[in-house]
Amino acid sequence: MTMRRLLVDLELAAHWPVRLYHRGFGRFNAALLRTPLLKTDDTTDVFRRMVDLGLPGAMRTLAVVLWHQGHVYEAEMWYRRAARKGDKRAIDTVGALLAKHGKAEEAEAWYRKAAGNGVTGAMNNLGILLWQRGDIKEAEAWYRKAAGRGEKYAMANLASLLKKRGETAEAEYWYRKAARLGNDVATHQLGLILEARGQVAEAQRCYLRAAQQGNPHGMWAVGVLQSQKENDFGAERWWKRSARGGVPNAMTALGRLSDRHERLDEAVVWFRKAIAAGDARASTYVSLAITLSKLDRQDEAMSWIAKAAEAGETTAMYVLGRDLKSKGRMDEAERWLRGAAEAGNGKAMFSLAVILDSQERTPEAEQWYRRAVDTGITEAMVNLGGYAYEKGDLAEAERLWRRAAEGGESVAIHNLEVLLEEQTHPDEAS
Repeated sequence: MTMRRLLVDLELAAHWPVRLYHRGFGRFNAALLRTPLLKTDDTTDVFRRMVDLGLPGAMRTLAVVLWHQGHVYEAEMWYRRAARKGDKRAIDTVGALLAKHGKAEEAEAWYRKAAGNGVTGAMNNLGILLWQRGDIKEAEAWYRKAAGRGEKYAMANLASLLKKRGETAEAEYWYRKAARLGNDVATHQLGLILEARGQVAEAQRCYLRAAQQGNPHGMWAVGVLQSQKENDFGAERWWKRSARGGVPNAMTALGRLSDRHERLDEAVVWFRKAIAAGDARASTYVSLAITLSKLDRQDEAMSWIAKAAEAGETTAMYVLGRDLKSKGRMDEAERWLRGAAEAGNGKAMFSLAVILDSQERTPEAEQWYRRAVDTGITEAMVNLGGYAYEKGDLAEAERLWRRAAEGGESVAIHNLEVLLEEQTHPDEAS
């Protein structure tokens, strides 16, 4: 008799709840949760009848059914009743519910009770709670106890703790064990360790397995691999799956891919989603600004450039400084250009020097022109050559203008021609 037949024929077989409980209630429970019957009233009635028999496992399963039906408060009530009846898994679940509600002390008491009864999931949850409050030593002890009993989530958490402590070899050991048991997080983390060690091929296999197991970070990594192979279609497919899993990097990558394919409105949507999901990188702000600029939405673009500048992105500082300079807001322009110049941006050095030059702050202007020249800015060579010419240092002026002329700078070519003409016909020049 199938499960569907079982549920409609309970009136004819009132003794089945007891038989189910004693012949593998947990397996029946697991099978039920994979069926559409979970959300039906008939399913709820079945387990309410089991509950009448006083079976704690039935109470817990009724709680599961009610939870999936959205009856959260009643589900919690039945979890608690099952826990009080001694159901080990229900004890662990009550602890998890309390932790979710921010009641850490009560949660810990329930976790310890379940862990003491050998529930490996509770040992892992207790380890998480202890780790969150900074009790790393005891957290590690519980992770090790649960991991030693085959709890794959505890293995992954223990590996993470060891990795952060720099004990990569043992971390890899536990990641491998958890990965073999199907833990997608461990599979992805193992890939990161292998890639850092230069074992790229094995790392890529880990990323693919993690992605196939449903890990969104693994999906992101597979998308990167596809992009490196210039397979934009494959990259986009994996990144979209990763983005649905909430990975901001995937959303940003989709924004850049959409921009490259001139799907500009779509790119803007992805960049905004990435930022809303927590991507606070200045480079993402700049990418969004560039896309908005292509759409002629300049005011919006500059607002994101300003955010990137405030986050310390040097190119954004330079662009913001230039924009402010064009609007005559020299004090603000100088501040942003100076920040970018001090961070090594050659164009910012030149623009800052021009502002200083216009304000007759010649010594500092000359200093920034020289620094800009060192980064290869030909316009700075032209202006610094002008300083040398005014001082009578014609050799230095020629050297600078010749170098700028070789870079294609038209003003330098003209100045160099004039200088050489003066040197050829000094009487006419005077």
